[in-house]
Amino acid sequence: MRGWRLRVAVIPVVLLLVLYVGVYVTWSRVAYRISSSYGASGFYFCYPRDHDAFLFHYAMVQVFYPLIKADELMGTGRAPAKEPFWGLSN
Repeated sequence: MRGWRLRVAVIPVVLLLVLYVGVYVTWSRVAYRISSSYGASGFYFCYPRDHDAFLFHYAMVQVFYPLIKADELMGTGRAPAKEPFWGLSN
């Protein structure tokens, strides 16, 4: 009976972990393509058009921070990009 309860408790945790990693891998690879089109060395979780979009980007960086760092350490990922200063001159 105890093994059954443990499986019932572990299965949702494993499913959530797989979902978390799967969403990050899918979304980050799409984000790499988006940021490459803008010529950025980092990546954006959204199209870098306005400040409100960057609030979302920074929230996603916080949510996926452990996976971003693991991806960078393995050599397969990029660092998150910062908000660009388009239209500002030197």
